[in-house]
Amino acid sequence: MAILKQKKETKKKTAEAEVKEPKIKKGVSFARTSVIKKPWISEKAQMRYEGHQYTFLVDLGANKRTVKEDVERKYGVNVIGVNITSIPMKTKTYRGIKGGKSKLKKATVKVKEGQKIEII
Repeated sequence: MAILKQKKETKKKTAEAEVKEPKIKKGVSFARTSVIKKPWISEKAQMRYEGHQYTFLVDLGANKRTVKEDVERKYGVNVIGVNITSIPMKTKTYRGIKGGKSKLKKATVKVKEGQKIEII
């Protein structure tokens, strides 16, 4: 009889331990990744450098808040405003096979006057 009571007590203890410990899935990373992929370099984008505006290619799931936080963290500048432009997918045909260019999302960031981002 004493053996049966001991088994029941150990089962209760393990059940209580499972409730207290949070369950975390293996292989899940909680590290934040950058939403900025790379700077967008074109003639029009380079003309905007004088007005303290910089253009970046960003992740498709990015929004204004995440872009602002990422630019401030990555480049150490104060961001005044962010404008986001989505470029839709373009369909192309090559030798009778239909394909397309992927979607893009660009963010134009305006920084505080007197601050610069060194892109080139």
